[in-house]
Amino acid sequence: MNFEVDRTDFHHTRVVGSMPPAVLANGQVLLELESFAFTANNITYAVAGDMLDYWGFFPTEAPWGRIPVMGIGRVVRSANADIAIGGRYFGFFPMSDHHVVDAAAAVGGFTDRAEHRAPHASAYRSFNLVASDPAYDVALEGEYLIARGLFITSYLVEDFLHDQDYFGVDSVLVTSASSRTSIALAHRLRARGVARVIGLTSAPNVAFVASTGLYDSVLTYDDIESLDPSSRSAVVDMAGDAGVRGRIHRHFGDNLAYSCSVGATHWSAPADDDALPGPTPSFFFAPTQMKKRSQDWGREEFDARIAAALSEFLRHSMGWMVIERSSGPAAVEAVYRSTLDGANRPEIGAILSLSDGGPNAVAADDIPVAHTPAGGWTEMPPPFLSTCTEPLVNGAPDMRGTWQVVSVEVNGADDPTHAAIGKIQRIEQCGNRVIVTASGIVHDMRADGTEENGVRDVAEFDRSTEISVVATFEHGVHVLRPAGLPIEVTRRIDGDQLVWTYVGFTACLERVEG
Repeated sequence: MNFEVDRTDFHHTRVVGSMPPAVLANGQVLLELESFAFTANNITYAVAGDMLDYWGFFPTEAPWGRIPVMGIGRVVRSANADIAIGGRYFGFFPMSDHHVVDAAAAVGGFTDRAEHRAPHASAYRSFNLVASDPAYDVALEGEYLIARGLFITSYLVEDFLHDQDYFGVDSVLVTSASSRTSIALAHRLRARGVARVIGLTSAPNVAFVASTGLYDSVLTYDDIESLDPSSRSAVVDMAGDAGVRGRIHRHFGDNLAYSCSVGATHWSAPADDDALPGPTPSFFFAPTQMKKRSQDWGREEFDARIAAALSEFLRHSMGWMVIERSSGPAAVEAVYRSTLDGANRPEIGAILSLSDGGPNAVAADDIPVAHTPAGGWTEMPPPFLSTCTEPLVNGAPDMRGTWQVVSVEVNGADDPTHAAIGKIQRIEQCGNRVIVTASGIVHDMRADGTEENGVRDVAEFDRSTEISVVATFEHGVHVLRPAGLPIEVTRRIDGDQLVWTYVGFTACLERVEG
């Protein structure tokens, strides 16, 4: 299923059904797009789709186009020996429910090596394993989806200004100050502390922009002429409104030292074709600065600096961003149109999934609770949640798959003869529901912190003693607490491994099947 936009009329859209190929070509992987962010930045991709070939990322029949979005996809099939089933990757996707990539393994993930992607910058073709990203925190996955891609652009804009000694300015004006890219830029500008940061926004958004605490002052577009025209200034235009940009140029004249355009949130604003005083406006192309810094610092150092700065920004965003998740074609359409029309509440971060709505949706509640059969099972039963389409709740670690214990530590020392070595666990998830099938038992639970919805089954040791266990997700860790006992059992993802802490030992498990 694909959400497509008429390139000649952005208000004209359609949803087109599609099926993944029955057989993958050698080297290909099939990803299920679990969720993606949609912001004003994506409207910019449509506006600049021809100029910067964003429409060429995921081509389709004219006059239709597929807007690139930043999301997390899970590998559900692989014909690439270097890429395992089950891995979750952040990257650029079409607004679809699945995506096939002709993949080439790379450090931290893989790249799209399809012929039609060759002209595009490597940053737009990379898929990064989220479990290996130091900036990724499952508890902040929504914020991560919203910010990760656009934050890099903001980081590079500020880095470019720093590289140019800020052009000697006293103030940096940022238009569309309520947009995520603008807020991320303000975060970087404030961290550097070289120049005052002035946010320009529409009147209804002034209070929100001020509440972020990142701008030294926040003004409406009507207030541009109230600024001191003698102050040496720069403007970073996220709005793409030529009229606003023209007023800034004419107000500051030669005291405007630098002017660049990054976004186009005001995509429908009329053009201002008059010759502008001051510097010639330029378009900031993030991959150019990324390439320079990767050469200057080395890619490993570049990635480390980005991760550290992004982590700070994500923590800061918790104070002003509200994540709203929705799914299905109707929900995607609604968020797309409200973003296109500039009607979104500025504090909302929209996380979408195309595949989970409609009459064929299956929620966790729709599937009966599973239990251990009398005496335990001797042959692992078929999956219980295979038909569930409900996305994982925010903060849930993605532990889905079949895992085998490969090492055990007891009191900090490796125990290669431990009885748990080689044991198999199958973990299924849907919404906040988790089912662990292992060693003859089936433990079905809701990670909602209640005893009522936790594990109400039998213990593994004899498969007959009744137990009641409370389950939660805490900071990206699955935690089990048996009722009445001072015990915690935990599971968490660490890179490609599942770390399982049980009574008296800690085990590392590796995926044997997606």
